[in-house]
Amino acid sequence: MVWMLKEKAREIWHTGYHPSQSAKTWQVWIQAARQTGITSLRGAANQIEARLWGILNAMRLKVSNTGAEALNSQIRVMRLKARGYRNKNRFVQGILFHYGKLDVSH
Repeated sequence: MVWMLKEKAREIWHTGYHPSQSAKTWQVWIQAARQTGITSLRGAANQIEARLWGILNAMRLKVSNTGAEALNSQIRVMRLKARGYRNKNRFVQGILFHYGKLDVSH
């Protein structure tokens, strides 16, 4: 049952945005997930329902936050390698130096 619902969610996402159908399709998925009685699926259904507007917009506009998440991960690794920074200003300078895509050839 869990695998089937996961695959159905993947199918909904990859099918793409359809103005008259996408919200209804997600609502059907949410109800099915809640009816399983599995706590984690109920939690996922609640999160999807709470964020449905954003999910539908992401489907419609074909955008995601992968770039921001990748940058956050790189910044986290930079901070760990440096074993911390003395103050916030030096941390910001480090981020701008390593990831600011600034031209420093002058």
